[in-house]
Parts: sequence; C-alpha cells; structure tokens
Amino acid sequence: MAQSKRKWKAFRPARKFIRSLGIKNDAVWRLYCKGKLRGKGAKPDNIPTTPNIIYKDEGWVDLGDWLGTGNVSNRKVRENYRAFRAARKFARGLGLKNRDEWQAMVRAGKIPADIPLKPERAYADKGWVSCGDWLGTHYVSPSDRSYRGFQQARAFARKLKLSSRREWEAYCKDGLKGKAKLPVDVPATPARIYKESGWEGWPDWLGKAAPAKPKAKPKAKPAPKKVAKKAAAKKTTKKPVAKKAAPKKAVAKKPAPKKAPAKKAAAKKAPAKRSTRKKK
Repeated sequence: MAQSKRKWKAFRPARKFIRSLGIKNDAVWRLYCKGKLRGKGAKPDNIPTTPNIIYKDEGWVDLGDWLGTGNVSNRKVRENYRAFRAARKFARGLGLKNRDEWQAMVRAGKIPADIPLKPERAYADKGWVSCGDWLGTHYVSPSDRSYRGFQQARAFARKLKLSSRREWEAYCKDGLKGKAKLPVDVPATPARIYKESGWEGWPDWLGKAAPAKPKAKPKAKPAPKKVAKKAAAKKTTKKPVAKKAAPKKAVAKKPAPKKAPAKKAAAKKAPAKRSTRKKK
C-alpha cells in the first residue's frame, strides 16, 4: 500500500516512539526501516520511512529532532548561518592573528552554531576574500599576492636605507623601529620573485654599491741568479739515467812466448871419455 494512503500514527507519538529506540544517525535509521537493525525488531507499519514527507506540515523539523540526537542537517545549518558581513564582524572581534588560532577556537567548540567553521566554503560566493580579511589582519598568502614591478619595489627598499641582507630579513620578520611596515605588494624574498625581471643582487636592491674586488698583483719574475740556482737544483734532483753497458770486445790472447832452445852444447851431452887403459 502506498505510504500516502496509509493511516499514520500522529507525529508526536511517532517521534516519541522513534526516540526511544536510541538510533544515532541517518544510516542506522535506514537499517531500521529495512528491518536489518539487530535487537530493534521490525518497524511498525503506521510509522513512515519518509517522515520528512509525511509529517512535513505536522511538526517536522529535521532528522536530528526526529531521532532525538539534536544534530542539525548540513542544509539546515547553512540556512541558519549569519550573513557574511555579520559573521566576519564576529570573527574580527576575536582578535585572532592567523588560521591556526581560528582552528584552535573551532576545536575548543567556541564558535557559535550560526557561524561556519569553514567560512571559505560557506561564503565562497558571498564575499569571502581571504583568512586575513576574515580575521581583520589583512594578511594575504604569498601565493595569492600581486607584487609591484621590480623597479618600484626596489625604490621602496632603497628608501629604508638598510645596510645588509640580514637587516632586510629582520625588517621583514619583525619590522624595525622608525621604518614603514613592509607593504603586502613588496616581497620579503625579492631574489626569488624578481629572479627573471631585474634582480642583480642585494647591494643593488638596497642601494649599496658592491665593494670593488682588489686587483690581483702580478707575480714578480725571479732574479736570474735564482733561476740559475733553481735550474741547477732541478738538474741535481734529476735521477741519472743508467746507460746500457757496451758489449765487451773479446780480447785476443797473446801466444805465450816460446822458450829459447837450449844451447846445443848444453843439450848434447859431452861424449864419454874413452878409457886409456888397454885391454889385456
């Protein structure tokens, strides 16, 4: 039977019954309507699965009211937000300095229900500019900034009469006494922003002439004597190259001198003396 032709329980008794079930959210409510929620039994036929339609003109508020959780639908929440200017006025009155401090307030539950926790989404087409505008600090993220041309920005930097890069960085971070605050359209990192559009170094940016580099003195030529000594020293330090020994020539041996022949007289023995005795 179509839901529109059924006899439904009156809104208040029906809501009282549903609240007694302890259902927490829309997903659990759907399970209950399908009979798949353990321990709760089947849904009575005289209670609609689409109470927002059936009880539209009889007291229906939202699902949070129907279930008794007090939760408000996102659509209902958006409809109840303050207008952008009124919400921004509240945010600026908190005296916060940055997005982190705003998030800390959100986590602490100190933001009213009619002020969006993510204003950049809720007011995207209704006046949102930036977090700095929302909090009243007027800080603009570097990625969202439009900077002056190089020459105009350099002219501002030179008027400060700072002496070094370190002093410039200190000025950008905390400011310097007696100096104008860094405008949002002059970068704290000019070397990166103007890298391709005129940057020539910190002395040029601050208006300080770069110190001239001292000319290298020509090396004096050594005196001739010293050169001679050095040349001599080099000669002495050179290792002598060993010459290959020439092959020795074979020396012909002289024949041993022949001994002189003994005198014939000496060689020949004297003849034996004949005996003078006659044989008998």
